[in-house]
Amino acid sequence: MQTFVVNLQKDTARLSHMAQQLEQHGISWTRFNAVNKSVILEIGKELGWPIFLSGCSPAELGCSFSHYSIWRQILEEDLPYALVLEDDVVFAHDAGIVLSAVEEFASKNTFDIIKLETFLGGIEVSRAKYLVGKGSHLSVLHGNHAGCAAYFVSNSGCQRLVSHFPEFRHAIDLEMFEHRNKELSIYQLEPAIFVQDIVLNKGRSKFESNIEGSRLEFEKKHAVIEALKDPFRKLSRMRHSLRLAKDGKRKIASTFSGG
Repeated sequence: MQTFVVNLQKDTARLSHMAQQLEQHGISWTRFNAVNKSVILEIGKELGWPIFLSGCSPAELGCSFSHYSIWRQILEEDLPYALVLEDDVVFAHDAGIVLSAVEEFASKNTFDIIKLETFLGGIEVSRAKYLVGKGSHLSVLHGNHAGCAAYFVSNSGCQRLVSHFPEFRHAIDLEMFEHRNKELSIYQLEPAIFVQDIVLNKGRSKFESNIEGSRLEFEKKHAVIEALKDPFRKLSRMRHSLRLAKDGKRKIASTFSGG
């Protein structure tokens, strides 16, 4: 299994954090030199793609172009699939064992992306489940689920993502899992075996954020959600659940299997 760890050269603490976890789980890996935000604007001027003219910060653009570059490398090396990890993820205690089971599924089935992380929120997935090892399963991801810190991507998935990247207008995780092209076949692992440090610790990361204007303002989001609550939400959720069931879908709380 080819594993790429996206890491800026200056972020040695993050790299040490990843190396320790990868070694603990017996996973061989390759460091991928992330695109620095200081040079991404020059790249943007040369390419002129919509994403470079959007409201994305230089850090978000650098992250997006780093993933794009990995997809291109997977295609150039003609890899059947690869595991992509950002350098601030926390591994579950059974990550290595579950990864082996997911890789077996990847080697025998057609897919574009298998999302291995969680944002610890509600998501919409298929009612059908595919067992991958003891206590873990994959479901088709239908709704939004932000974050691109841990995922398997197939060669065919890379082809689709690379071909559509010049049309992207949002940060990479939003394009992959929210505004995504409907032709992508995406599975979600439950429970997830990776979670970003800042998500797990509710906005209080031990690492300095490389994404300016982070979308993870947990306390503000919580206040907004509380303000929007109404006495009829239970009935609304029941109706939505019935609609999902009719369409062969279900809404679940995406979870992390623990550290």
